[in-house]
Amino acid sequence: DRALIGDQGAAGQQLNDEILDAVCLHVVDHVTRTRNRVMKNNEALAKKARAGKKVMEDDLPRDQGFVRPTVLFLTPMRNVAGRAIMRLLDLCPAAHGRNDSVNKLERIEEDFLAYEGSDSDDDNDSDGGGAEKKKKKYKGYVPEDHKAMFKGNTDDHFRLGMKLTKASVRLYVDFFGADIIFASPLGLVTALQDEKSAADFLSAIEILVIDHAHVIQMQNWAHVITIADAMNALPKEMRDCDIQRVHESHLNGFSKHLRQTILLSAFQTPEQNAFFNRRCVNFE
Repeated sequence: DRALIGDQGAAGQQLNDEILDAVCLHVVDHVTRTRNRVMKNNEALAKKARAGKKVMEDDLPRDQGFVRPTVLFLTPMRNVAGRAIMRLLDLCPAAHGRNDSVNKLERIEEDFLAYEGSDSDDDNDSDGGGAEKKKKKYKGYVPEDHKAMFKGNTDDHFRLGMKLTKASVRLYVDFFGADIIFASPLGLVTALQDEKSAADFLSAIEILVIDHAHVIQMQNWAHVITIADAMNALPKEMRDCDIQRVHESHLNGFSKHLRQTILLSAFQTPEQNAFFNRRCVNFE
């Protein structure tokens, strides 16, 4: 199943909130269903163990991947990721429980939403005390879509793991313990270059969301290709994985044919079409 969504949205370039809400709800629903299925099967196996029943290997449920992360959210800059993270938290039921149900929320606001720089060039600057007013600094016309895109933190090197549990949301967790990974293409590519087994946390991705693809294409579209090629491959190392409960499609190397790719862009380009035609091989 694949989706290509293009929308001019507000200010001609920004994707509207309805599309982002739909994607965030889809991601939360997918992660919640996956977690509930695993927990239900764990309870059934524990119940059989307490009753002294022997569980055969063929009776074990195939409900997991090689690793925990199942969703990858690629965004071009921190301000775009922060907008998606805050909207996802608004739509996630686990984030509206206790006061401490979401940890490190202040850090999210500082790292992703805080504005870098200050508007120090005021139009009414003066020396004071009867001195002549300074000549106003010329400010060229800046389009509204440019203001909206570059408002906030525009750093393009970041990565963040988010873990959703039944009653809480944990931020800044290790990738192998996260359910959703938010990252920029540059931040993820540098992580993949650190070690040979760095791509293992991408081996079980079932939903790939590329937000503001038209902006990423103005940065370096080759990074997206590198990430797509490293995704859904057999892991180099096994990390706390019950191999008897891994999906057979993952074991056979067919997980890329079950991955859903959602690409959000203000306009369609040949590079995006080539990406779907060559690297989005979902059987649907």
